[in-house]
Formats: sequence, C-alpha cells, structure tokens
Amino acid sequence: MKKTYTVILALCVLIISACEIDGSKPCIEEKPAAAILSDFPDSLKAGDTYDLEIKFVLENSCGEFERFDVSNDEMSFDVKLMTKYEGCNCNLEFTEEVTTYKIDLDFPGVYEFNFWQSDQDFDTRTVHIYP
Repeated sequence: MKKTYTVILALCVLIISACEIDGSKPCIEEKPAAAILSDFPDSLKAGDTYDLEIKFVLENSCGEFERFDVSNDEMSFDVKLMTKYEGCNCNLEFTEEVTTYKIDLDFPGVYEFNFWQSDQDFDTRTVHIYP
C-alpha cells in the first residue's frame, strides 16, 4: 500500500511540474511581414537620404513593427521587415500599417533592393545613384 501511494504521489508531482500553472510563459513572437512598396525612386544623388514609405499588414491587435533585417552583398540589399506580436489576449484583426526605410548610399552605381514578400519571393527594385 505504501509503495502504491509513493508511486501515485510521484506521478502527481511529475504531472503538476510538467504543466504550467501560473501562465508565466510570455506570449511573444517575431515574424516577417511582406513589404508593400508604392513609390520607389529611379535615381538618387550620392549622399542624399531618401525615406521610403513601406506598408505592411499586422495580423492581430498585439502586433507592431519591430525592425528591418538587412543583409547586403556589395550592390545588393536583402531587406526583411520584422514584426513583433506581444500578448496572449489579442483580437484577430488585420490592419495595414506604415513605416519608413532610409536609403542612404554614398557611392555612385546601380543598387538592387530585394524586399521580402514570402519564403523565396522578393519584390526587387533598382536605384541608380549618381554623383
């Protein structure tokens, strides 16, 4: 009897410790969002800064713009817009938001910007930087 009681007690402790009782696990998720471009410049003067307006869609009321993840290889830039969803009680509502990406290039040439849309899909734009 004592052995059965010990096994049942150990099993209860395992089950309770495996479950999250107080809900302390944070509800935070980062994910990319497709960049929606409308006015991309054909050319810019070297050294000038251009504020590119980018629209994107948030999936629920807990979402917000987080940052741009940018990688570059000489004259090419891959730009991924990252969103952050923080909160456990969010309303499912799709909203279009706007943020700004700064284009600031100092050297003349033709540059390619690849804006992330989905896995393996990019909206590619080129800009000529003149002296």
